[in-house]
Amino acid sequence: MTGTHMMLHEIIEEHGERIGHIRKYYPYFKLAETSFAQYKDGKFNQLDMGYILLAVLRFFIEENNFKEKEVFYSEYETFVTALLRRDFACYLEEEENKELVSYIFDKITNEGKPFRYVYFDPSDRKQKTIRMRLIKSSIQNGVVRYSITSEAVEFYLDTKEIKEESTISVEQLLLEKLINSQNFRQGAEVVRRINNEVSRLQNRKNEVLRILSQDVFAGVRAYEEFLDTGMRWFEEEQHLFRKNSELIHRALERAAQDEASGEYNSQYYRAMDDIYALELELKKAVQKHSELLSACTQLQKQADERILKARVQSLRSSFDFRQAVFRMMERDRADLLGELVRPLANLKIRKSFYLPNLDNLLTYRPDQQETGEKIGEQVEEEYIYEDEAIEQRIHDNFEILLTELFRWIQQKTVFTLKEWNGYLEEKYTKRIFRNGDYYTFLVHICLKEEYQVREVRKNPDTFFEEMMNAFLARGEDNLYEDLAFAVRKDSGTSLQILGLFEVTNLIFERRDNDGQP
Repeated sequence: MTGTHMMLHEIIEEHGERIGHIRKYYPYFKLAETSFAQYKDGKFNQLDMGYILLAVLRFFIEENNFKEKEVFYSEYETFVTALLRRDFACYLEEEENKELVSYIFDKITNEGKPFRYVYFDPSDRKQKTIRMRLIKSSIQNGVVRYSITSEAVEFYLDTKEIKEESTISVEQLLLEKLINSQNFRQGAEVVRRINNEVSRLQNRKNEVLRILSQDVFAGVRAYEEFLDTGMRWFEEEQHLFRKNSELIHRALERAAQDEASGEYNSQYYRAMDDIYALELELKKAVQKHSELLSACTQLQKQADERILKARVQSLRSSFDFRQAVFRMMERDRADLLGELVRPLANLKIRKSFYLPNLDNLLTYRPDQQETGEKIGEQVEEEYIYEDEAIEQRIHDNFEILLTELFRWIQQKTVFTLKEWNGYLEEKYTKRIFRNGDYYTFLVHICLKEEYQVREVRKNPDTFFEEMMNAFLARGEDNLYEDLAFAVRKDSGTSLQILGLFEVTNLIFERRDNDGQP
């Protein structure tokens, strides 16, 4: 019963933590399944999205972590173009290449939305959603800049290191089996592989130290990962070394007994040579492993020193009064001294005390017995992310505009955007034209020249048609099931809106389900 209880506890209580560990792999496999077969009728089906994704992540790590700068879209475009030409011999015209690079970027960034992974949490008995991004963006001075997220860096590093098991421990378990079966020659080969793994960890330690010297933040992440994949197994590895050394000594003792009894032949001498070779290799491994432990201890001290130095430097460079005064003198801006003095001018240093409170203090009688605080039922509030609020706003605004547009199409055979704008202004005032979603609506509706509601319900193939499908699915009376219409641009006429915006006039025309006017 105890074992069953522990198993159920591990299944239920640790499920959320396990999902948190594997969530960083979800975007890769979702994108790796992305086929180029549906893009441009399969013209670029030979491209591998999984390889392109890992290459792009490595590019962002180089730019963000090593060069300490954010990435412009033009830099990303140059990198991916070179990758497509070098690795896939994909040489395209400039316009077609830009479309392909933009398509790949939209997939990796999930069109600006986070990747969502829905799973069942058995402890709370409800569905939960995990969200993560690979690339995030920010706007500075009107320019969009991109950078890689910490989850993406962690995923990229995990693809190169095995975190849940020690290679040295696995090899030593194999060595133990070989010694017990008296396969000493093969055991020596296993110890050589252990020595190679120790050497690899030595090189990894040096690489972590190099990263720390270049970028403290990336170095700290690499250092913590190295501790997790290397030093956490030292105690177990040392125990296995001692155990295998004892097995070799027992083998030597048995060989000595056989020699004393005179029971030996040519096979005995070969076995002794293999045992001595194995013992020599194992001694080298133990020595190198001890040196690695000392090097890791020294690395920990160096890492602490460099982290402390980086913190001091960051604090020191956060604001330097001498540098500030020097810059003011260079710019000849003595008025900026007021920005330094102003925070000190409004300090409230005088405090007051309400005298009638003295009576309350003198007559106060504390309770003889403490009373517990009643805690009501706690209701977990669902947090709404900023992008979810924006997405909901777009859905709501598109639903209003679709409702008004479909009503006009049913009432009028042909009408222009100018006529429809007049109706919208009369009903919603000019404030509707200050809403950016109105112009987004016009851009999306112009992506196709004809729309048939029945086809949209069967197979929505654009973002706008997905929004339209969701709007139609909420309707219960099926008013628009037979609706079909065309959208044409009147390139000879443009509309001035609020004296701020200029849009091309559109012509909406109602049609039957066969596409005829």
